[in-house]
Amino acid sequence: NQIIRIEVEESGDNTSTFEGSLEYIMVNQINILDPATYTNLAPIDDDPTFIVIEDLTDEDSPRVNYLDLGADGVSTQIAAQEEAPSHSGIVSFDGDSYKIADTVTITVEDLDLNVDSDLIDIYTVVADPTDDVFDQVGKAGLLTDLSFGDLGKVLDITFDDGGWVTPAIGTCSSDGTTTGTMLEATGADTGLGATGFTLIETGQDTGILVGDFQVPTVYCPTAGTTTVPDGPGLTRTTTGLDIEVNYVDFRDASGEIIEVGDSAGIRANTGSVSLDRTVYPVPFGVPSDFKAVTDSNSPEGRSIFPIHQTGLAADGDTTIGADGTAGTQGEFLPNGDLALHIRVNDPDFDISATGED
Repeated sequence: NQIIRIEVEESGDNTSTFEGSLEYIMVNQINILDPATYTNLAPIDDDPTFIVIEDLTDEDSPRVNYLDLGADGVSTQIAAQEEAPSHSGIVSFDGDSYKIADTVTITVEDLDLNVDSDLIDIYTVVADPTDDVFDQVGKAGLLTDLSFGDLGKVLDITFDDGGWVTPAIGTCSSDGTTTGTMLEATGADTGLGATGFTLIETGQDTGILVGDFQVPTVYCPTAGTTTVPDGPGLTRTTTGLDIEVNYVDFRDASGEIIEVGDSAGIRANTGSVSLDRTVYPVPFGVPSDFKAVTDSNSPEGRSIFPIHQTGLAADGDTTIGADGTAGTQGEFLPNGDLALHIRVNDPDFDISATGED
């Protein structure tokens, strides 16, 4: 359905070898209605471009024709063809399980997303809250509910099958009311767009795009999230949920629109606590560390170490007085404090991307 003229160039003086190249642009849900997709074509060039709207294979493969004037004076058409297939894309997480504050890396591998082999292709999140693909990777303002599917959406993230979408300011709080702590006040990422997520191609013509975001502490369930009995408007912890990524492959290897995805779990970790020793020495103090005694049975129960027997005496007595005095300064050892080191190991408390918690 299109004819492209190739202006071939001789590879050198008197080589009789003429060269040119072809490049095609695979139509996807982002560029199909973009006028620049078609007005930027170069149909007559030494490096012309053409459009592929679905897989061009077998008898539909692009064909190059050259009309050769043979030695017998007869012009004969010589042709060669090569397939311009569409490709089945895959999307994947970099792990099977995450916790709060972990960095999640998403990789999309689909050569059809490499729409310009001279540039690094970038796909961003739609920021318009009125658009159908808000907080999803794609392009705003495109048609939806078409017979073959929706345009504009490339990729989205869900928690328990509910879209990760920023709620309207003041509509989602810790207790579901306007008196609770609002989601935007918690400092957590409210939706995919709030994380700054972007799909960036790893090279000019790799067709591999990578993006990452940090798992939020809480999120706001969207309407229709069946696993949340309280419904939207109440923040929920992400711990214990399943997280999914869904990629809309506009043209798979057979030229059809399909959706592929990957899933992972957001799980808690079993923590542990430990002391730095199994046995400690007895700490001891000085009289001022203790309350006055009420009988003459002390210093039982009191960790005071006298230098000699009379160190416990007051006014020459061999027993401690009812007033709780225990001699004068210098007649007992100074206090011996004991330091205990407590170690808590629980990755769930590592919630800062940078710095210390």
